[in-house]
Parts: sequence; C-alpha cells; structure tokens
Amino acid sequence: MDGARAVVAAELSIAGTGYPDLVVVQTDGSVTVVECKLHTNSEIRRHVVGQILASASALSESSATQFVTAWRATTRTDLVAAITTRAAQVGDGDDPAAFLDSLNATLAEGRLRLVIAVDQVTVELRRIVELLNRASGSDLDVVCMEFEYVADGDVEIVIPRTYGIAAVERNAARRAQHNEAGFRAVAQERCSGALADAVDRLLSHAREHPAFRGCTWGVGAQPSASPSFALANGTVVQPWTFYLATDDRHGLAVNFDWIHYHGQKATEAATARFAAALRPLPGLAAEVDEAAANGWRRRPTILAEPLFRAPDAVAVISSAIDDVVAHASG
Repeated sequence: MDGARAVVAAELSIAGTGYPDLVVVQTDGSVTVVECKLHTNSEIRRHVVGQILASASALSESSATQFVTAWRATTRTDLVAAITTRAAQVGDGDDPAAFLDSLNATLAEGRLRLVIAVDQVTVELRRIVELLNRASGSDLDVVCMEFEYVADGDVEIVIPRTYGIAAVERNAARRAQHNEAGFRAVAQERCSGALADAVDRLLSHAREHPAFRGCTWGVGAQPSASPSFALANGTVVQPWTFYLATDDRHGLAVNFDWIHYHGQKATEAATARFAAALRPLPGLAAEVDEAAANGWRRRPTILAEPLFRAPDAVAVISSAIDDVVAHASG
C-alpha cells in the first residue's frame, strides 16, 4: 500500500455491519479494511474475524455511489475530490470517472484487502488467516498484523510483525489483468455459440458507437467486459458488464447505478426510459422495478443464457444504450 496514493476514513458507516476501525482507499480504486483488537481471549479473536468479514460482505454488495455517500457522511469530505487530488499529486492522472469505474469494479468483484491488527497473534488466529487466503481465491486478501510493545526504562518500542503476506503474494501472482483477446478466447470456449455471438454483437455495437471510450476486461480470476460511453453531457458511463463464469452461469450486469449516479450522469427520465426499454427482456422485469424503487442504486446481474435466448435482446439493449447516450439530459 502506498500512503501517497491513499486516503483514510476512521469508523466508516457501512449499512448493517457497524463501523470498521479504518477504511483505506487508493487512487487505483483498491480498498483496504482494518479492524484493531487487543488480545484478551479467544472469543475476541473470533469476533474480529467475523466483524471484518461482515464488513467485506457489505462492501461487496455496495456500489461506488453508496460508498462515496457513506464516506461523505462519516468524514464530511468528498472521496472523489480527495482521490483525484492525490492522483494528480503523484502523477496517476485525475479522472474522477476512471476512479469511480475502478472503485465499482473493486466492490462488485469483492477485490478487497482485510487487515486484522492485534497486539498478539495466536496460532489459532494465524491458522484462520491462512485458511481464509486459501479458501477465498485470488480476489480477497487477508493479513494479520501484530504490534508487540516493549519498554525498557524510558525507551518504548513497538515491534510489528505481519502474517499472511506470503499467501497474499501468491494471490497477487494468480490475479490476472485481462485483455480483449483473453476475454474473447474464454467466451468462445465456455459460452454456447449463440451466447458468444450475442456478446460479440454487443461489443461490436460498443466499438462502432461514436461515443465509445474504451473497454475494461476485468481484474480477477475470470475476465469480464465493461464498455464505456461518453454521454452527451460529457460524463462517461459503463451501462453493462458481461461476467464470464467457470460454469454456464455467465451474467450480464445492467449498471443502473453507474448510468444514473444521483442524476449527475443520466437524468431520472433518461434512466427510466433506458430501464423501460429493457424491462420486457427475460429476467429483467423484477430487477428494473427494484432498481426504480431504490433510486437506481442497483447493478443487477441477469443470467445470460436465458436473457439472450430472446431473439431481439442484443437489438433492444443496443437501442436503449443509443438513447441514453444521446439523450442523457432529457
């Protein structure tokens, strides 16, 4: 973690889980959650593990919009402004849209680092950390830090030790930065011919669109595709993300939250038109209704195979994107 690229919140309010001691966000959109406990008994040690996992679970179901709102409520500061200032200072660029896209991906994929800080690491706690790193795959990193206090007369020393770094480094080695060629190869291998063709047509629509601003291909165990479009009002959105799975449960996420973003991107009316156009497609009616009821703060993922069995699915999605891109302010 690079302190020059980070901002920190103490006791960030995460709905339903309480207040983690520290949450650290970096300019690349990565998120670290820290829980601190004094060593007293085994029950406290087990409690801190459950507490930090609950925070991670809640964050993985949050959007960047919800996260930024919680940050402002806790710190009375604007996370996006703070991060873009840091990014400009260290030469990382200062694109708020790019940061929000990265933060959204971090949260959606559960790509978090969890740090448990204690004054004494027991064998039991070390085993728990090692198990979590083995069992959680490459997207969740768990580290335990021990701070031993030693005093000799007027001399006071804190000796830090870290456990779990070896597993985190193994996870990092497995964590892939995917590209288009890799995404397309995996899609051809794992998807049915009809689904692979539908995804290819959606990507072609994006690439040929005059407002196309590039595509990200995922960071994690499996590749994904998230094309970006510049709206007529100058903001940039990623209206959909296609997630490849190891089985046949590939999914298309409809990113209502990223499109609307409190009305700072597409207006309520434009977002509602986009949603209404998609609502007749298989699996989307209930998701559209829930998103509308929650101020568009939702990114539902729909099983792709049944969705794209609808012969007009690609055309409907493409047309809805054309409309919201051209008429985001209307």
